[in-house]
This record gives sequence, structure tokens and C-alpha cells, in this order.
Amino acid sequence: MVDACTAKGSSRILRWNPLTRGLKSFAIDQCASFNIPTSEKDSSVFSSKNKVFKCNWNEENSNDHELLFQVDEPLNRFNDAKCDKQGILIAGTMSEEESPGVVLNPRGGSLYGYRTRAKNAVKLATGFDLSNGIDWSNDGSQMFFADSITRIIYAFDYNDGIIGNKRVCLDFNKYTSSDLGLPDGMTMDIKDKLWVTCFWTGKLVQFDLETGVILQEIKFPTACTTSCCFGGPQLTDLYVTSSKFGVGDDPSKGIKHAGSLFKIPASVHGSQGTQMNYFQL
Repeated sequence: MVDACTAKGSSRILRWNPLTRGLKSFAIDQCASFNIPTSEKDSSVFSSKNKVFKCNWNEENSNDHELLFQVDEPLNRFNDAKCDKQGILIAGTMSEEESPGVVLNPRGGSLYGYRTRAKNAVKLATGFDLSNGIDWSNDGSQMFFADSITRIIYAFDYNDGIIGNKRVCLDFNKYTSSDLGLPDGMTMDIKDKLWVTCFWTGKLVQFDLETGVILQEIKFPTACTTSCCFGGPQLTDLYVTSSKFGVGDDPSKGIKHAGSLFKIPASVHGSQGTQMNYFQL
């Protein structure tokens, strides 16, 4: 998981063990946005601006990270990312934000794919405002991706790190901004129902992708919910992150709980996830 990151500030990257409740962290002097475990024990890959690094959580010098790759977008930064079942990293970029949800370079974001054996990042698509949540159908044939500012979740045909047949999957513009806000991070459950965090409205929403119908809504005591994933021994706990960025000093937006990590048990949502995909070294 990644701790509070501002568009121009420093970040802390954290690793939390829900069984022992042990917490490790290290700081970097740039904005970090994703942190994904690798196939190698006690290591992960994380973003810093337009670069992706590998870190070893057992190293004494937490600042000694290995640069894996960088993309030719010096004015942009990586935002969300995820790995497919083969361990291919799919990551999206965006320009810096003037304020939450307002980017300096509209349509300047891109999607990249990176696999270790190729050792280079391939640009898969471009023209996005704010690249965000990514996930796949359980059979891996479709990839879903959120462009937050346009309030669209797209679907792509997916095969071995290649995307095609871009189409609108879910259009948040059918709902008011005060109802669903901006689509942010997402995760798929075992029944191919998509869970999406709603920035600005403090919600986690479950969608039926075949009908577009909202199946469940879970409300949080803070406005800026940012991402979600399944965890726990049976993958029945839903973990949801939130942001301080955008809440400011407004108590009506839940400043007290902004930046918190929440856990929702299966007794509340009744769903189960699938095993997380690791980055393949």
C-alpha cells in the first residue's frame, strides 16, 4: 500500500501485515502512487514520478532501490497499476494536478505494459485525463480501466499484455457527481462483479458489468475513497484506502478519517475475491 502522496511532495510507502499488524515503511522524495508485490519474497515494485523501481523490504538501506524502467513523460507521473496473471505490469500515467480532479495536461495520460524479460515499457493507449483503476475479468480476456476525470470506465479485449477494441463499460456521467463522484481504484470479485471506489463521495460500489446495474453501495466516514482489494485467509475481507488530498480542512468531508485504511468483512458485502497477481521478475 502507499501512504499519503501529494502531487508535488514526498511519500511514504508502507507494508502492513494484517495477521501480525506489523508495519514497515520507507520514504521517498517524490510522489509515489502504486506498490505491487513481486514474485520474489519480500520485494515489491513502486512508482516514483515517471519511473518504476524495485525495492527489497529486508535491505537495511531503504533508499537503495533498483530502477526497472522509466517512460518518456517527464511532466507526467504514474498513477494506478496492476499485474495480470502472467505478472505483466499495466500502468497508467497522468499529468500533475492543479487541484484534485483537475489536471494540467488534459488527455496527456497513457497506458503502458511492461514485462521483465522484454525490459522495456510498451505504450498501449493514450489520450486519457487521469489514468486510474485497472483489473481483469476472471478469465483474463477483458481488461477494465478508469479515466477518472471523464468519469468513464473502459473495457478492452486483452491478450498477453496487448489491449484492443476499446469501448465504454460504465459511464459515471449517468449519475450526478454528488452521487458517485469520480471512479477511482477497482477490484474484481470471483463472480466477475466489479467493485469501484468513488472519489469525492466516500463510496465503494459493486457493479454488474453485463447490465450496468449497481448491486451494492458501501459508504465511508470520509469523502475521498481511492482504491480497494480483497484480502484475508479466504479473500473475503475488502480493504479500502482513502485520501487526505482533496479533503482539506472541511469537516463535512470526513477529515478525521481521511487517509485511513478500512476493512469491510464478508458479513457486510457477501463477496469473495481472487488471488492477487504479483509482478513477475
